[in-house]
Amino acid sequence: MPPRDPKALTNLRIIIALYKAFEGGTRQHVWDGYDLYLSEEGSYSLTGFPTMTKAQVKEILFSDIGGNAPVVKIVPKLGTQEAMDDLVFVEHVDSYRDKSGAEVLRLPVCSVFTLKGGKIRKWVDYCDPRGLLELYGDRIPS
Repeated sequence: MPPRDPKALTNLRIIIALYKAFEGGTRQHVWDGYDLYLSEEGSYSLTGFPTMTKAQVKEILFSDIGGNAPVVKIVPKLGTQEAMDDLVFVEHVDSYRDKSGAEVLRLPVCSVFTLKGGKIRKWVDYCDPRGLLELYGDRIPS
């Protein structure tokens, strides 16, 4: 594999830092990662669903942080990672956990990021969303 250019390496480090923020495990840690690394103009897409703005992500997935959410921890385990210029690919398996710590969903995902100026402009998660639909029901826009 050829050496990465400095821009690609920096962008890969930003995405790894995003997932490191998630390692705190709570939904607040996950939101903090989104908030810090997703640009205000950034978008998020999940396989088969409409693209969401940063504000929509917060409203749909994080509005009840600390409430009676079915998931209180999301812990990613990173696999293959690659970057070129402003594009970063990361394979990961996310473990969704309830209040007791039990895993309620194990979700293999391939995430593709486009960055600009150190912030995520476009984030697409490719996965089978059925488990997420069971957990979040009508929160995910169709």
